[in-house]
Amino acid sequence: MLKPGTRAPDFEAPQHDGSAFHLSEWLGRRNVALYFYLKDFTPG
Repeated sequence: MLKPGTRAPDFEAPQHDGSAFHLSEWLGRRNVALYFYLKDFTPG
């Protein structure tokens, strides 16, 4: 678990168009806000 203020590790995630998003490609070029949520329609 990351603590608040900890820099996010590099990761890869699929984008809506099928391409891959790499966090390392954006660091230092733009501000990046990461938002994670539970899978749709799950309890809790």
